[in-house]
Amino acid sequence: MSVTGALAVLFGSQVLHTGTPWEKMGCYLVFFLAAIWLGPRVRRLIPWVRWWHMAVLSGLYAGVVLLMVKLSLTRVPFVLLAVSVLAVLVGISVAVVLSRAPMFDFMRVLGSRTLPIYLVQTFPLAALAAIVMAGGVILPTDAATAVPLLLCGAAIVLALAVYRRFAAVLGVFTVPIDSWAAQPRKAVREQTEASA
Repeated sequence: MSVTGALAVLFGSQVLHTGTPWEKMGCYLVFFLAAIWLGPRVRRLIPWVRWWHMAVLSGLYAGVVLLMVKLSLTRVPFVLLAVSVLAVLVGISVAVVLSRAPMFDFMRVLGSRTLPIYLVQTFPLAALAAIVMAGGVILPTDAATAVPLLLCGAAIVLALAVYRRFAAVLGVFTVPIDSWAAQPRKAVREQTEASA
């Protein structure tokens, strides 16, 4: 395991704790690293995901979260990391099932732009949160419930606009040197054999 991977796991398991909002970036690095190593395997399993997988995973996740909160396990190392892994599985299964419905076809476009959305959306959301916190704004409950959805939508639109403008600039949304992302010959051969 690399030093980066070890740090990501330590942040994700709450062994390392800085008490700052940026700590989440260290936590989520676990999932970026997992996507690099497990992504091809997960993509091969996607065609077999059915609605009942989504239902079972969602029910399991809801039960685990309720149990975790009831027993006050949120500060126990590795508990949130394990629950987050389950949440990712729920998210993947929900996304797969919804993407098969014609009315959710727009999700295919969003799914193909995951990296630029993720990279950009954090900054406007963090800036807006800082402004709201500094201004001491207190919203009614109905508005406070709608604000996260509206902010998320605005952040996604902004991220897509930034991507459209800067996608062609080498190194902004791609690796600056192609050879850095080149797969070893063994991995290319395995992918070719698997797709055959």
